[in-house]
Amino acid sequence: MIFGPFSVSLCLAQEPQPQKPEKKKEAATSTSTPSAREDAAKAIPADAQKPLTLKEAIQKKKVVTEDDLHPQYDHKSREFAEPHEFNPICTSECEQRVRDAMQTDDSSELEFRNKFALATQQIDDDHKWGNAVVEAVHAADDYCGLERDRGKYAYPGARPPYTTDKLNFDFINKQRDVVNKYVMAKGTVEIRIRDMRSTDPFRAVVMQSQWDVALERSCRGVDHI
Repeated sequence: MIFGPFSVSLCLAQEPQPQKPEKKKEAATSTSTPSAREDAAKAIPADAQKPLTLKEAIQKKKVVTEDDLHPQYDHKSREFAEPHEFNPICTSECEQRVRDAMQTDDSSELEFRNKFALATQQIDDDHKWGNAVVEAVHAADDYCGLERDRGKYAYPGARPPYTTDKLNFDFINKQRDVVNKYVMAKGTVEIRIRDMRSTDPFRAVVMQSQWDVALERSCRGVDHI
C-alpha cells in the first residue's frame, strides 16, 4: 500500500494528542494566628517564668516552700527510704518551739516562714545530722524503755520505787550498755547543734527543737534522762 502525503497528514490529524496536565492551583499559604497559649507565654516576662530565689521571693512577699527550693523533691520517697537516710521532720510541736524561741509575731511572720522553710530543707539535706538524730533517738528508746521496765528486773518481793539495790545483775549490765550508747549519741547531736550556732543560729534553733521533741517522745514518763 502506498501512502501519499495527504494520507500521512490525515493519520496525524486523527491521532489523539496527549493532553497536558492542568496546573494545580497552589493553595495560598495563610498565616495562622498564634494560639492563646503562645500569646500568654509571650506576654509573661522572662524573669517571671523562672523559679524565684529566696531573696527575690522575700522581696515579692511570697512564702517559700520546700517545693520552691527543690521542685523535683519527692516527699513520698521518705516512706520507702532506709531508716538512716532521712532525719525526723520538724513537726508542728517542733515548729511551735522554734516560734517561741524566736518570739515570732505578725510583723515577722513572713520572714519566719521563709527562714523556716529554708532551714528545714537544709536540715533534711544534711544526712550526717539525720543519721546522728536517728541514732540518738534509737539510743534514747533503748535507755528509756529499760528504765520503764525496771519492775521486770526486780528481786522477788521487791516493791517500788525500784532503786538499783532492788534490781538484779541482768538489769545492771543492760543499763550500763544502753547508758553508754545514749550518752555518746546524745553528745554527737549536741556537738552538731553547738557548731551550727556559730554559722546559722536560726537553723541551730530548729535542730535543737527537733531533738528536744524527739527525745521527749522517746522518754515520756521517765524522770531522769
